[in-house]
Amino acid sequence: LMDLNISWNDLKVAGGEYLGDSIKKHVNLTELNAFGNNLLADGIKALSLALKNLKNLTSLNLGTNNFQAEGATSLSAALKNLPSLTNLNLYNNNLGSAGGQFLCDGLSKLYELKSLNVAANHLQADGCKTFVESFSVLKKLKSLDMGYNDLKATGGKYLGEALPQLVSLETLILTGNNLRAEGCKYVSAGIGTLISLINLNISTNDIAPTGAAFLNDAIKNLTCLETFDIRGNSLLAEGCKYLGNIRNLTFLTSLNIGANSIQADGGKYLSDSIREL
Repeated sequence: LMDLNISWNDLKVAGGEYLGDSIKKHVNLTELNAFGNNLLADGIKALSLALKNLKNLTSLNLGTNNFQAEGATSLSAALKNLPSLTNLNLYNNNLGSAGGQFLCDGLSKLYELKSLNVAANHLQADGCKTFVESFSVLKKLKSLDMGYNDLKATGGKYLGEALPQLVSLETLILTGNNLRAEGCKYVSAGIGTLISLINLNISTNDIAPTGAAFLNDAIKNLTCLETFDIRGNSLLAEGCKYLGNIRNLTFLTSLNIGANSIQADGGKYLSDSIREL
């Protein structure tokens, strides 16, 4: 057995224990998808004991299992034994700040990781502060989803300072983090160093016109950018005026600037920017 998809089966804790017992001898397993099973902390603990034996695992999807910080402790220990892992999805597990700290320890050996999803985990600023310490080893990471973690400005500062370490990053998703203008300032400073970035989603962060100006400084360096999502940011017409560097994104194929109340004046500024694309 090399690929096991047991997602959306409501296994719960007992099912997690059975699953762990059944896969621990399948040392050739490369992909495991247990998304949406409500395993909780005890179920993840049982599964983690088995994961330590799966040295060939390259893809692990444990999203929407609500294992919280307690489960993250067990999982972190298992992750250190998965040197081949390239894809890790931990979406929507209510890890909290403490879980973000435990996760950092687990990521410390994942040198081959290329895709990481920790969206919707309520990491907040404190969890982000420790979590981003793992970036120093994630030199091959190409995709990072940190959406909906309520980072706010302080978390944005920690993230912005750490982003330059992700030298291979191509996709960055930061939607719904309540960054506002101040947080956008810090994040934009980091984003501006990511010259390989192809996809950027910073939607629903209420960055306002001031944040748009900071973001404009960042995108002037993103010559490879193909998709840019800044919808729902209260940009107004003034914010569109500040986004003039969009005209220099010659590879851009998708721009989402919806729900920003840009009105007629903003439409004029935007049309001037996109005319040359």
